[in-house]
Amino acid sequence: MTSPNRMTPGSGLPADAAEAIDVLDAVLAESGISARQLAADHRGLSVEVSGWPLDIGVSVQDGFLRAQAQACGHGQVDPHDLLHDHRKRAFAKFTHADGGAVWVEADLPLVAATAELVDAMLGALIEAAGLARERAKRTSG
Repeated sequence: MTSPNRMTPGSGLPADAAEAIDVLDAVLAESGISARQLAADHRGLSVEVSGWPLDIGVSVQDGFLRAQAQACGHGQVDPHDLLHDHRKRAFAKFTHADGGAVWVEADLPLVAATAELVDAMLGALIEAAGLARERAKRTSG
């Protein structure tokens, strides 16, 4: 393993960040999910969850590989209805904006960014978004 503070040629990222992004890119490629490179340490991807696209942003921040996505818009689901599910799964947690939009976020320390854990983190985020969206469908229906 390389020194985390050493910069990698080409990307301009510290070695640990570059390695985590390489693992993320490999996991996405193996899953057949195409990602947009927004910056050297940022990716954007979209997957269908519960009938509509889930736009996920993944980036390196403060020693973590962080993923986030807006699961539901304002008024689609009461964020408080999701509180009991907040800690039921590893990695993913629910947050909400002042306007009432529900977000799903997940973090993984860069030192733990193996293919298995990156895949698990993204899977947990997508699963949590699906849970919120299914609740929103039941509420509106």
